[in-house]
Amino acid sequence: MRRMSLAASLVTLLVVSTAPAAPARLGLLPLRLAPGYTTELATDALLATLGDALRGDLQEGDVGQVTRLAWPTALRGDDRPTFETLVGLGREAGCNGVVVLTAAAVEFTDKTTRLPLVGESTNRHALLRLTGGVIDVASGAAVANLDQTQKKDARGGRGPAIDSLLRDGVGTRDFDASPMGAVATALRTALVKDIKEALPRLADTAVAPPPQRPNQPADASFELAEWSTNITAGYGRRDTIAVVNRGKSARAFVIRPISGPQGIFGDVLGLGAADQPCTLGPGQFKYVRLVLNAPKPVGAGDLVLGLWSAAAGAVPKLDGAPTDKATVHVSFDEQPAMVQFQIVNQDPVTLAYTCRVTNEGDRDVTGLQLRPEPNDGRVELSPEFGGDAIHGTVVPAKGSLTLRVMPRFKPGVRSMDVKLVGWLGVDSTHAWPLHFEVPAGKAVYLGTGHTTACQNSNFQACVNQQRFNFGSNWNDNDDNGTSSRPGHGTDGTDPNHNNNENNNNEDDSWTPFKGTWVDTATSWLGSLNGMTIRPSVAERLPELPRDTSGQPVVTTSRAWRGFGWCAPDSQGKTAAWFAAARANSRDMHHWLRLSERGHEALWLHLAARERLDQAVAAWVDTAAGRGGNVALRTSESGMDRWGKIVYLTDHAKGVDDPVVATSGEKLVAVAWCDLSEGSDIRLRLSRDDAASFGPEVRLPLEAGEQQSWPQLCYTKGGLQTAYVSAVGAARRVVTRALDDKGQAGAPPVVLSHAGVPCGEPRLAAKADGSLAAVWREGDGAASEIWFAASADGAAWSEARRLTNDAVYSEYPRVGFGADGLWVTWHGDGKGLTDLGYSIESSDGGATWSTPRALPTVRSATDRAWLGVNIQLQWPRSSYKPFTLRFLVNDHEVGRLNNVIPDGNYLFEVPREVMPTLASRLPKANIRVEAEGCSGAHYLLTTSARLIVKRRFSQIPVVAASQEEADRLAETVGAELNHDQVDLVLTANNVTALPDALPAGRSLTLPVQVYNLGEKPASNVRIAAYADDPRSTLAGGKLPKLGEVVVGKLAVGESRTANLTVLNKQAATGRLYVAVKAAEPDAYDADNLWTEHFAVGEERQRTPLLGTDLPDTLYAPALLPNVQLPNLPALRDLLAQPDLASLYGRANWPLPTMPSVNGYLSQALAGLRVPGVEDLFPGLPRVPGVPNLPGLPGLPRIPGLP
Repeated sequence: MRRMSLAASLVTLLVVSTAPAAPARLGLLPLRLAPGYTTELATDALLATLGDALRGDLQEGDVGQVTRLAWPTALRGDDRPTFETLVGLGREAGCNGVVVLTAAAVEFTDKTTRLPLVGESTNRHALLRLTGGVIDVASGAAVANLDQTQKKDARGGRGPAIDSLLRDGVGTRDFDASPMGAVATALRTALVKDIKEALPRLADTAVAPPPQRPNQPADASFELAEWSTNITAGYGRRDTIAVVNRGKSARAFVIRPISGPQGIFGDVLGLGAADQPCTLGPGQFKYVRLVLNAPKPVGAGDLVLGLWSAAAGAVPKLDGAPTDKATVHVSFDEQPAMVQFQIVNQDPVTLAYTCRVTNEGDRDVTGLQLRPEPNDGRVELSPEFGGDAIHGTVVPAKGSLTLRVMPRFKPGVRSMDVKLVGWLGVDSTHAWPLHFEVPAGKAVYLGTGHTTACQNSNFQACVNQQRFNFGSNWNDNDDNGTSSRPGHGTDGTDPNHNNNENNNNEDDSWTPFKGTWVDTATSWLGSLNGMTIRPSVAERLPELPRDTSGQPVVTTSRAWRGFGWCAPDSQGKTAAWFAAARANSRDMHHWLRLSERGHEALWLHLAARERLDQAVAAWVDTAAGRGGNVALRTSESGMDRWGKIVYLTDHAKGVDDPVVATSGEKLVAVAWCDLSEGSDIRLRLSRDDAASFGPEVRLPLEAGEQQSWPQLCYTKGGLQTAYVSAVGAARRVVTRALDDKGQAGAPPVVLSHAGVPCGEPRLAAKADGSLAAVWREGDGAASEIWFAASADGAAWSEARRLTNDAVYSEYPRVGFGADGLWVTWHGDGKGLTDLGYSIESSDGGATWSTPRALPTVRSATDRAWLGVNIQLQWPRSSYKPFTLRFLVNDHEVGRLNNVIPDGNYLFEVPREVMPTLASRLPKANIRVEAEGCSGAHYLLTTSARLIVKRRFSQIPVVAASQEEADRLAETVGAELNHDQVDLVLTANNVTALPDALPAGRSLTLPVQVYNLGEKPASNVRIAAYADDPRSTLAGGKLPKLGEVVVGKLAVGESRTANLTVLNKQAATGRLYVAVKAAEPDAYDADNLWTEHFAVGEERQRTPLLGTDLPDTLYAPALLPNVQLPNLPALRDLLAQPDLASLYGRANWPLPTMPSVNGYLSQALAGLRVPGVEDLFPGLPRVPGVPNLPGLPGLPRIPGLP
């Protein structure tokens, strides 16, 4: 028996125009052998004549004009062209479509048999199988699969020899009369029919040859020097870069952006990117994916790309000039956003509005930004909407987002009007008015409680932009807390340098009290002094006296407010610091270190020269090896340009509690407790704006008397002082009138009751000479606040008790306001912390209002965390590992090293980095920085969440009394958790995952779960699912791929568990990992995260389709004949569970997967890729691919053993 077989590759390019009035234009390439398959029977004559015959059949079949094309001259033997070369050759010829045919099997044999009585009989067998597909040039995609087999068996005479027939080829009499001739004729007829049926699938677009580039490099270069692309705002927008090698040898190349318009960023993805050089054979084409990101339209602009090339096998060097450049003209296709704003309701307790933003359109609205106007802290949004000028919030198509607008009333304000101004796309700005009003008979109180607060941001950003901020850049006046704040690691400028260069700490977001409305007319701030802090307060404020940033001294002039405090510097020395704000402004200016470097400063006191807008500061200044002295420093107008430090004492034997009083344009008085000769009160006076001071003046001393805690104010006739007088164990609070030289006339007036512990007096004076005094009597829980008044400083009213409660009341302060008297003091009415309370009197002290809690400005942070959700938008194989840094207020709080981040991540934030007010969370500066992430990688940080567990909270509520407010504060408030579980499931420990999770594969996930709520969690379970369980967590059932029982989780507790996942189903594109407890969760958005394998979060085709992944889904028979540069991407494509809906076209069914697997096996056999069995488990066994298991049930493919 003689058997001859031929497996040849027949590739025919046919390009068809489907314009109604124009015939198709077809391109035809000569036939060539299949890569990886050789035979002596594939003569040049046979291949050429078979191709010519098919070309003639197509012309006679009325399919249009047929043009003969030429392969790249360097394509030899087993070389596979790029898929893009097939498209590019047709496009350069002005063709419309591409048809590729492969001779998958050719059999031509003679068999001679000896039969009884008959003798010898000869049978001739012929078989020919051609496979391939139709490619649309306009879209660069295959649109139809071609696979035809014909065979014929003939009995009778032997006829001409097979070798002779194959040398003659199609069209000769003997060949056409042979069985192979009959097979070829039948096959051509069938193929012409199939091709004609596929022509309607071609794009109805004429293809014009690309313009010739003058002086195009004879190397790998851009096919076009410039082109235009039109995109919509958003992330992951795609364009294609065409590269062609016009040279005579293979070249490696990379592409990266050189410059681009503001607000548009991106890079190249896949082969041709800076981290993946692409090698391109001579005469061939390569399409490279360009990914563009533009969160909002920024107008048209030009993106300039550079191409660097090198010899094949070398890596192009990016440090030199590019070998070629191209310009992409980017414009935006934007339509007005169909966004509606709706007020849902208003909370009667907090007066917060709940609002809803709805996108009624068919596509996402990106870059949505909302801000209040005026943007001065009157209202806050939760969650934040927006970010900086480029980024913002995404509202999904046909979706909605909800937010709360919470008012922040200044003291005394009962109504206000604001607008929410929103950017809604295409230069579309809208404004919605909101009115807030406190009901009659009620007021805004600060209800005291203990809660966990969180601040959420709907701001979305793409990690590939390398660095971005969450939300805080939207508001230049945010209450941020940053690291390099004065008094906490930054020394400022030379305190004796008398110029205006004291503002090197212009970051106005450093301090907890910044942005809180501080009205000195009703303020309790700065009331803490004394050689020792009272025990009840010291227990609750252990940072005193070295850090008084939570108890700043405040002074007010006509146009400015000055803030002073003591806090450690970067060397650990306690220093005196100052900052100023314009009246009714939240912006801090004039940062300054008042005290000398190397010195210690305590008990800072401030006074203002009201008409001149000047500030005067005094403090206890101590140098190494010396006792304390009184230091003083004075500003110029605007509380800026401070003079040199003046020391009012020089004995260095100890001083305490310096106070400053001012009057008129020239008068400044300073009093202190001097410890150089016991303990007495001394003064120094200035009549020239503190340019010089007179000699010390001592208050008269009784025998055995010790004086302390001086207070001082100017009156109509001179000065008034109050202090503590102690003789032996007896202590008294006394007041004394002094003349304008500081000399005492009449004896002191005793204000306190005999035999009772007392102290901490305070004075206040009016312009008419009337005075008020307050002080403490009693210790511990028995301490109370007392009051007395005087019309002239000589005769005083009978002392009146102002407090009567079961907790301490200490450190009172008194003042005259526009509406009468006010008194404040320190107490702990709720048993949580030291707070300020105030009462007011409009009748000179005869009657008083009920106490009201005052806002504290010290940090209430106990613990804090930052949670960030990151989602891969594309299959995992599209990414490479990189490093992410997470920063809060410029402090790195977390880092993910060399990972592909995907899921929820949680990082604890140090308390000192996240100072938090009891009444509100500061809008911290949250920044994410990516190192080594390509600008083309599409990962979204979809949300950020700050969770702060506070030692105590003060919640603004509308109530009739402080008691009612305290009750309400236990149950109301936006983004507050009073008594619920708050589980957070994190992927921090998941550092490496496979690209795919095929059937039968298992993996172990080291997951962490935290309970950041206010209630213990029970029956905590973590499970993995192949489908999204969020719709079923409330009671439905889904098959679990794995589960681990955590059990109980206490408040503040975290647990690490190993979750083993076994995929029992088909290949899983996504893995959902969820946690659930028996109790409801306060914030369930971070109870679940998704690991993306073959399927990203974005419901679109993979971006590599059409570049590194040939678009051959409709013609899988092309797979063995073109380069397959990214097999993992091909695997992910075939593993898509919704492949038909994503890639299918109307009335065009995709080929069945068994047939696709057969072609793929044939392609992989020729490629001989190591480890292919791990990429494509289950493919049928193919010679040349060892250890590849068979897949039962697949049909046998003719021509394959």
